[in-house]
Amino acid sequence: MKALHLLIGGSLFLFSSIFNSTQARDDGLHDFTFNLTVPKNTCDINIEGTSANKVDFGNIPISKFKSDVPTGNLKLPFKVTIQNCKTKNHDGAYISLTGNYKAEQNGFLDDAGKTFAIRISNKNNATQGDADFVTEQNNKLFPKIEETALSKTFYAYVMCKTGTTECADDVNVGGFKATLTLTYVSD
Repeated sequence: MKALHLLIGGSLFLFSSIFNSTQARDDGLHDFTFNLTVPKNTCDINIEGTSANKVDFGNIPISKFKSDVPTGNLKLPFKVTIQNCKTKNHDGAYISLTGNYKAEQNGFLDDAGKTFAIRISNKNNATQGDADFVTEQNNKLFPKIEETALSKTFYAYVMCKTGTTECADDVNVGGFKATLTLTYVSD
């Protein structure tokens, strides 16, 4: 039994000597290492509209288009959720929205020649003149992310720049698309 104690004690002394010799230098100083991993994707962004990652307005008769677009009544909600985060520290973090912004239509649109565009707001009752729409310069969709509120509802509006009935023009007949990109930014 005494031999076993000596073997264990000797092994611990040897391990301790080896471990300490890797940290201690001859000049009495000690080296240590800092490790940091910056993950490529800090959080996943989930968008739920009429289906995953899609807001589909469907088919709209030109008469409804003419009456609802100028008044801001052609809108659909969508929910943005931040999930699977690799951190709980969201200080300075936000979600930006970018896309094919058309200044002449005052909104996002992939198709040329239309007199309307998609405008994004966090208000359910936004009007043409509201300043809170996401634009090319004002592109922070989710400006302040907090751990207690990782989901927000936004509204996609089909609107004309001037808010008048020029939206009922024949150039607007047919399909349209606006592709938007959401990016989690951590400053």
